[in-house]
Amino acid sequence: MTTGLVSSSILFSSLMIHTNAMVASIADVGVREFLVKDGRQFLRLTIPLGDDDGFNSSPEAQDLKIAQENLELVRLRLEQVGFTNPSAWGPALKDATTAANIIKSNRPFLVSGSDSSSTISSQIFDNNLIPQLTVLNDAIRVKDVTSTLNAQELSAKALADLRQLHLPKKQLPFTIPSEYMKLPRLMGRATVEMVLKSPRGYRLEDGKTVVPKVALTLELDGYHTPITAGNFIDLVNRGYYDNMPLQRVEELTIQTGASPGKSSRATIPLELFYKNDKEPVYGITSDDDVRATDTMALPFQAYGALGMARDNDGADTASTEFFFLKWKQALIAPGRNTLDGFYSCFGYVSSNEQLLSQVDLNSDIIESARVVKGAENLVLPSD
Repeated sequence: MTTGLVSSSILFSSLMIHTNAMVASIADVGVREFLVKDGRQFLRLTIPLGDDDGFNSSPEAQDLKIAQENLELVRLRLEQVGFTNPSAWGPALKDATTAANIIKSNRPFLVSGSDSSSTISSQIFDNNLIPQLTVLNDAIRVKDVTSTLNAQELSAKALADLRQLHLPKKQLPFTIPSEYMKLPRLMGRATVEMVLKSPRGYRLEDGKTVVPKVALTLELDGYHTPITAGNFIDLVNRGYYDNMPLQRVEELTIQTGASPGKSSRATIPLELFYKNDKEPVYGITSDDDVRATDTMALPFQAYGALGMARDNDGADTASTEFFFLKWKQALIAPGRNTLDGFYSCFGYVSSNEQLLSQVDLNSDIIESARVVKGAENLVLPSD
């Protein structure tokens, strides 16, 4: 069986805006009227609601979700309205102030927990989050673009880290169907460091420095794709991707993972999590489910999105092959591409994703892949 993506020409066509399709509101794939196109932001915005007592919609959890959205709005607003547009900075300051007020009023919740977790939370809150919120507000007031974006990223990440610390450990806000319990599953999130190696090297952002290796950070989301992400983490732990060539490099994707002599891996189901649903849908594409215009919680709308490849003729045929998305969507009202709803997006590259554009088919390899965070969230069938 050959597992993979459609051809580059067909894929390019499928990624274009479907002019005859029903177009959802921009807020469907963003915040308010602003379109999210960054994997780090998608991961932060899709943190489940919950606290130490379970997954719920407590007032504190709801408030902090609103604070997260306001912090993300600072960047979205400035990037999409324009840094030189005077009308963007005032609302951005309001967004940042609203977020700061909510966060400060919820300090008791954010730093609660056991002695050890409370200590860690207090350190993040007092030493990272609050100082960065102060820097953010000051930078917005003087319209310092570089400082604003840096403080926005650091404060948004600190808040997301705190919110995740309070989620139940090794639990999901839904029940995985019994027929899939024999498969590896990721009960939360995990981080993989994947080292790419090239004989010609990778040119860094300064345009001058060339390095022979580069480490990508892959953030995998088991809260929305526990089977797909769990399958990938298990393969990483087994060293499956070590020293593997990058096998297909096209205009919009990089794909690898095929090795017939290396694995007799079982297949996994197509796993889709629609944005407004409470649990994933298994074994059926959005077209076949008559949901082609519904948005995914983790859409293929960020450079470095991670997708699980599969046979185009069978929904439940994914196994070991995966792909990186290299597509940059223009700032226009989104339509629907045929990746969303046809393949499972199970996370995003959250650092050095821009270097994917330099990958060469004839020489580059994955030198190694290692789980560096969240390994304890993987549950194997024998556990």
